Amino acid sequence: IYEHLDPTLLPPVYMAYDPCRAEFSGIYHKKLKMLFETKAANIIAAMSEFADIAEQGKSAILKRDFTTLNKLINVNFDLRCRVLNVSEQNYNMVMTARKSGASAKFAGSGGAIIGCYQDKKMFDLLRRDLEAIGCAIVKPTIAL
Repeated sequence: IYEHLDPTLLPPVYMAYDPCRAEFSGIYHKKLKMLFETKAANIIAAMSEFADIAEQGKSAILKRDFTTLNKLINVNFDLRCRVLNVSEQNYNMVMTARKSGASAKFAGSGGAIIGCYQDKKMFDLLRRDLEAIGCAIVKPTIAL
């Protein structure tokens, strides 16, 4: 179920990507669907947990509780790492972003990440660290 949320409720967000490492998400999602359909216990549990994270994230956005939202973004990626393999390069991209204090998770199945940051100082650190590992970073304009 998709719900429209007012984008003005969001904290500052960023997206970063490695132009040399884009991945097609269909392969990852096909594998995930296959594991879900075979009723793999760890995947069934993880999908339930992902849904709970999304509900909590919605609540945090509506309350403008960005501390909780950032924790949930990080928890989402950490859960993904527990149930499926994540390449070292993609893992490094997320951990590099988190080093600045920003939250980070995949924007899809790898090669791009999203997260939130607090202020210009944090964004400047985020940009410096991500560009040092070959990533581009943007501040998206989120509109209705």
